[in-house]
Amino acid sequence: MPTSWRGHTILITGAAGGVGRACAQLLAAEGAHLALVDRDGAALSGVAAALGNQATVACWALDVTDAAAVQALVAVAEARLGPLAAVIHAAGILRTGFVQATPPADFHAQMTTNYLGTVHVCLAALPGMMARGRGRLITLASINALRSFPQFAAYAASKAAVLSFAQTLRDELALQKSDVRIAVVCPPTIRTSLVLNLPDPPPIYRHFPWLTPEQVARAIRRALDGDQFLVYVNWQSWGIHWLTRLAPRLTDRLVRRWSQG
Repeated sequence: MPTSWRGHTILITGAAGGVGRACAQLLAAEGAHLALVDRDGAALSGVAAALGNQATVACWALDVTDAAAVQALVAVAEARLGPLAAVIHAAGILRTGFVQATPPADFHAQMTTNYLGTVHVCLAALPGMMARGRGRLITLASINALRSFPQFAAYAASKAAVLSFAQTLRDELALQKSDVRIAVVCPPTIRTSLVLNLPDPPPIYRHFPWLTPEQVARAIRRALDGDQFLVYVNWQSWGIHWLTRLAPRLTDRLVRRWSQG
């Protein structure tokens, strides 16, 4: 993978805000060619306009749950900006609530957007990367993919699916001796509208320091150059992951204590 992404084309989903926007800002400063995607077309146009004096930027309003639209978008983006060198898939949604109080539609929406959206983006980008023999896929999961918490069942299931999908794809690429690489980023709470706009935030949010989108973007930027599969971002995700493995009963007690109102 290149150490400088100047002149290389990178597709970023969820680019109208949060981590996606922070990644776009970081990579625009390096002179990357950016294909920006978000279902909020108005906000996305504002981001693209702000970055246009730093880099070559094109944007498309698109919902990643539409597999055919994602396939078509990759073809159009490559025709306009050049072959994709990397994909940062940051699009996602978050809805919380106790299992028995969560409507089936919330489970479906999060699995469709967070998991199947990841599948759609990867399947669209992979053929070109495989043909060229190189490429980088960065997917965004969550600390909830490593250990779920009360009131996050639907979200955690969708992010755990992202992690399992990425692990399988990573092994399959290795079996094919491909230089296409995939990484999964598993941050704890990020200060974005997804969390700030929750009507009734779960109590566990009070027990973890919040990251900024820029902190996560810098971790993603490092992942673009490295070969690390699981990117924790900070000690919180790393600690929960290994505490769950080494001391599962202690982890259970801590999670239940943190989750009390």
